[in-house]
Amino acid sequence: MGKEYPKWLVGCGVGCLAVLVVAFILGIGGFLAMRKVAGGFQEAQKAVSRVESEFGSPEGYSPEPDGRIPADRMEAFLAVRDATSSVRANLGTRVEELEAMSGDGAPRNKSGLQKFLTIMRSGVGTIPRIAEFERNRADALTANRMGLGEYWYIYTLAYYSSAKKDPGDGPKRVHSGDNENIRIDGHTDPQEIREARRSAMSRRVDRLFRRILENAVKDSKSAEKSPWIQAVEKELTALEEDRDRIPWADGLPPPIDESLRPFREKLDQSYDPVMNPLEFIEFGHHGDQW
Repeated sequence: MGKEYPKWLVGCGVGCLAVLVVAFILGIGGFLAMRKVAGGFQEAQKAVSRVESEFGSPEGYSPEPDGRIPADRMEAFLAVRDATSSVRANLGTRVEELEAMSGDGAPRNKSGLQKFLTIMRSGVGTIPRIAEFERNRADALTANRMGLGEYWYIYTLAYYSSAKKDPGDGPKRVHSGDNENIRIDGHTDPQEIREARRSAMSRRVDRLFRRILENAVKDSKSAEKSPWIQAVEKELTALEEDRDRIPWADGLPPPIDESLRPFREKLDQSYDPVMNPLEFIEFGHHGDQW
């Protein structure tokens, strides 16, 4: 697939000399660790490629002709969430450790170099867990016969559209900057980070849903437009006019609402606000193609 993965950029204000010292300290051990990290992402990439080979690209997904989400598909989605819960929890713990080292929680009794080394060590330990999550979720998707497009579709409808979860949810200080780089930001107001993430996530969802809903219209075989297709066309217009809009922000169509209703309690329990941005980690590869 040839995708690029996030880089850990730590802004500690450490000069070139400190960087040289770090390189010397890491030595062969650091090289081996980074090689292991790269290998982990390669395995994750292969797992995601297998999902797309079997179930198609995310933008190719099309909902059921009547708009409903069958109960077995909801159960499959929840099974994927359950299968990734442990990996997400471990990664969340690492992220919390990183955040504790920045901003007001940063240790005051350490020099700039000591802070850099501490964050570097924790950051390097976090990266393999991102690959582990991606690989783990890809394996869970394959086991439950679900593609990324269907997963993202249900994720958005269940959490953002129905439960009104905030697309800006995520770590307070660890966030994506330009070019999908992941930064530890101890200076920016966490609310600004949340708002920037909300805008980025909303636009990603907008791009994905416009393709998925266009597929629904194209796949409609009825000569007369059903209430579902009419709702889809109306929502497509709304998404075109407002790229920050969450799909069906004014209320879900009955087929979707009725499909989600029996699972709302389990869905609410399965939501992970800290790891929310990670759910769209593969989007950077596909988004430029849409």
